[in-house]
Amino acid sequence: MTLFAALHLAIAALCVLLALVHAGMFAVGRDRVHLWLLVSSVGFAVLVSGIGGSAEASGVANPVPWLLWGHASALAIWPAMLRVAWGIVERPLTRPHRWLLAAMGAAGLVRLADVALTLARGEVA
Repeated sequence: MTLFAALHLAIAALCVLLALVHAGMFAVGRDRVHLWLLVSSVGFAVLVSGIGGSAEASGVANPVPWLLWGHASALAIWPAMLRVAWGIVERPLTRPHRWLLAAMGAAGLVRLADVALTLARGEVA
């Protein structure tokens, strides 16, 4: 295993640990910010494990599943980070906020589709 892959997988493990901490804090206090921090931490764990896994697999196996796995995290990370920011300042979820969340989710889908099409064409760098 390369140092790059090991570092990214260790960071992914740290993100999972943070997700567990936020799950516990959400279970105790029911603060919605911890719920969205949990989702965000899991999203970052998926992203970083995808980076580390694709780096490790590039020499011995097909990195494409790892790349798709890592890019799928955009579906969770972008909307979750908005919800964390709004939760910290205690902003209600208004119609413009919902539109922004939908736009971030759509941007994540577009990015995932772009990566999938790029990989389907065999343009893995």
